[in-house]
Amino acid sequence: MKEFTIPIECPEGYLPVAYRVPSKGDSFVNFYNLIEICMDDNYEYFRLIVEKIEPRKKTFVCISEEPRVAVKGEYYENGGMLNAMPTGSSCEKYKIWKEVKE
Repeated sequence: MKEFTIPIECPEGYLPVAYRVPSKGDSFVNFYNLIEICMDDNYEYFRLIVEKIEPRKKTFVCISEEPRVAVKGEYYENGGMLNAMPTGSSCEKYKIWKEVKE
């Protein structure tokens, strides 16, 4: 059997799985480049089968109730949002958070 590679455009947030006739319950890219779900097993044409990419979930824990300077690798609370400290340290003092690795 010969193997082929074809360039494809997959809608954002989806991962290509196969190129075949869809089975009942499969998500596929239709002619208009929209995601459709196969409702029965009577579909005749080959389509790009896709699956939705689950968003990454991050969990944070507060490690400093008292405001202090944030350093590289920590997250600081500013206006109700968590911001990463990519390099160095902050100039102001913030409530500090750390990502919990699961």
